[in-house]
Amino acid sequence: MMLIVSPVMALGNNDDEQESNLNLHTQCMYDSDFNHQDLGYAVNGWFVKSLIGVDMDAMFANGGGHIQKTYPMKIKGINGDNAETVVEAPANDTPLVINGVEYKSLVNIVADDYNMELVSLNDIKKELYGEKDTPCVYMINKHIIFDDAESYRLDKNFVLKTEVVHSSEIEALKGMPEFDVVRIYTKTKENMAYLKEKNAVRLR
Repeated sequence: MMLIVSPVMALGNNDDEQESNLNLHTQCMYDSDFNHQDLGYAVNGWFVKSLIGVDMDAMFANGGGHIQKTYPMKIKGINGDNAETVVEAPANDTPLVINGVEYKSLVNIVADDYNMELVSLNDIKKELYGEKDTPCVYMINKHIIFDDAESYRLDKNFVLKTEVVHSSEIEALKGMPEFDVVRIYTKTKENMAYLKEKNAVRLR
């Protein structure tokens, strides 16, 4: 049975606990669960697929965000199109299909005070090393992206660090066809704390 941990479930009764934990909502998932969630997500009317790349703590700070689950929804970014698409409620047991992937439902997080600059995984890859043709595997924090990488959108302001690992650097993969791993770290409290500790060690 697939375990689904959603930010809707993460909204607890304690406001301080809620604000400090929302960005952790994917961290307890196995990769298989993360990649096969049956909820699709949008933020302020833009399809982002998963909430791993947006700052949930900032969106819900001081009661500033709310969850829209009512249909119809006007959503941008579906099928790579920036025009608005009207998403109707799924009929009976018929799933929603967005960019070729089936979802049971779509959730739109509305936070009027949250300003974001959405970028795709490919945008981040291009920024790292331009138009390189080497096959690429993406990771966001600890999660490997299995498929539908084109649908993910991240808030550029929430990206902490990016790095590229070449397969030739991994001993077990030497001699095999080369590929790159593009890894993206977001500004979770854990990632920020590690960076602060790392920089402090360098200054000693």
